[in-house]
Formats: sequence, structure tokens, C-alpha cells
Amino acid sequence: MTIKKKLLLSVVMMALIVSGLVIFGAITINSFQETSLIPEGGAMAIQSDTNSSLMAFYITGGIIVLMILAVGYLMMKSVVTPLNYAKVVADEIATGNLKAEFKFNNDDEIGETLSSIQEIVNNVSST
Repeated sequence: MTIKKKLLLSVVMMALIVSGLVIFGAITINSFQETSLIPEGGAMAIQSDTNSSLMAFYITGGIIVLMILAVGYLMMKSVVTPLNYAKVVADEIATGNLKAEFKFNNDDEIGETLSSIQEIVNNVSST
């Protein structure tokens, strides 16, 4: 399984967990509404409050799920794009092109790896 698929799977799992929590909360709110001991006159006001609470709960849950998906997409893109570039660099070296200059601007582990590969290419091509 590729890293892209693993990241996508983890984001979907987080979104499903949050969706499950939203549904559980909605069921809890509904069961509270059904089991509350309220006189007949006050039932209409409680019904309205409960419906408003459910709507707010669903909207908040939906926003959280969308935020999880957006952050997951950005995380996936920030990992997969440099890894694909590292693969292109490795393929270029594998073809024997030791004069290629690699341009990258990552300060993370992938950038450090590409920097090390560039040093290897420079050392091998200078000998």
C-alpha cells in the first residue's frame, strides 16, 4: 500500500469516527427528548430547543468532518509531492545522469534526504 493510500485511509477513518460521534450525540439528544418528564404545556418549548440543538450539532459535526478532510488532503499533498520528486531524482540518478542539479526547498526529512542525495551525486561526479 502506498503512502498516499495510507494517508487517505487514515483521514477517512478520522472522518468516520467524528461522523459516528455526531450520530451518537444526535441519538443521545433524541433519547433525552423522548424520556424527559415535562408537563404538556412545556413540551412544545423543549421540542423546539431540542430540534435547534440537533441542528447545531449536525452543522458543527459536518464542519468538523470537512475540516478533517481538508487538513488530511493538505497533509497528504505535503508528503506525497516531495516523495514523488525524490523518486524522480532517484530515477534520474539510476539512468546514470550524475550532472543533474536537483532543486528543492523542503526543510523536513525529505528535503534532508534529497540534500544528501545531491551531495552523493556531487561527490561521485567529481571523482
